[in-house]
Amino acid sequence: MEYWIHYYPWIVCFPTFLAFYGLKQQKVRLPVSVYETEANPTIKSTSTKKRVYLKKFDDKEIVDYRDKVQNIMGEHNLFQKPNLVLTDLAQEIGLSSKQTTELLNHELKTNFYNFVNNYRVEEVKNRIASDDFKHLTILAIGFDSGFQSKSSFNRVFKKITGLSPSEYKKSLDK
Repeated sequence: MEYWIHYYPWIVCFPTFLAFYGLKQQKVRLPVSVYETEANPTIKSTSTKKRVYLKKFDDKEIVDYRDKVQNIMGEHNLFQKPNLVLTDLAQEIGLSSKQTTELLNHELKTNFYNFVNNYRVEEVKNRIASDDFKHLTILAIGFDSGFQSKSSFNRVFKKITGLSPSEYKKSLDK
């Protein structure tokens, strides 16, 4: 019990020092909007600041890049690559990763993973309906379409179609 006596000053003094030092500081790493006051008009609010995009796409570029992305994803089946990442798609279409993200998010109104997973789910649906793939299990079809795990395959498929893969297959068999 007497070993606590040696640590008592540290147990009491160190947190006290930290509290005093923290309270003594002014405006430590807080967003501007937290400490912005009318008394200090030189501080500008970040909430009214508009985001500056890397590259503003005009209508022709949007159509060109959308066609290029759909061509790469649809005809070259890039979505079937299980470890597909944004940089792979960006290299294929000739944009930076940030510009590709901007194209997908702001112009096509989706994110990278939803974009790729929509292609994967469509491929699974086409293969389940096709007689050429009747010898494969649904999970094998999912893996061939680019999904990496059973859980992600089932979760994404149900999110997009509203049915599990096996329920979808049963609805086609009726």
